Amino acid sequence: EQRMVFGQKAAAHLKRGKRVYLLDLTLANGGLPGILQSLDDEMGLENLWGYHAWNTTCNSLGSMLSHILSDMLAGKKNEAFLWERRDSNPRSQSS
Repeated sequence: EQRMVFGQKAAAHLKRGKRVYLLDLTLANGGLPGILQSLDDEMGLENLWGYHAWNTTCNSLGSMLSHILSDMLAGKKNEAFLWERRDSNPRSQSS
């Protein structure tokens, strides 16, 4: 299944020391059902640096870019922003 392959690829990037962010533009006003579960299964959501899949493509992209820049400037993961984004998107939590 494609979601599992995606999770495996994300986990491989993580193992190489890369920060993993997910910008899910699959659906308007929500993310691909089950994608977070696939990531959790393959790499653990605690290792995800960013997740955006809400409202319009432009809003999601702009939010992701600002999230990445915020993390870079702070030198650490912005946990509050990450989980607020994920928890505000009920479609992303379904499988």
